[in-house]
Amino acid sequence: SFGIATDCNGIAGLLKISEKSLTFTDYQSTLKHCEGTGAMEMYLMQNLIKIDSYKYSEGILYLYIGKRMIASFKRIES
Repeated sequence: SFGIATDCNGIAGLLKISEKSLTFTDYQSTLKHCEGTGAMEMYLMQNLIKIDSYKYSEGILYLYIGKRMIASFKRIES
């Protein structure tokens, strides 16, 4: 499973990782309305299913559709 926190909402679901790919499935988001963050969250939600590769370097996870990076995340210990 995975969880992503933005400044406003959270996204959670299932994640399958192999050596060369990762697949996001069964994910959903909380639905709070927040000024200025909605477009970024919608973009991420619409594109998670299209991600076909990733790179992990120096504590940052980079997500790609083809050769185009669409997001990067840094793990934050809670």
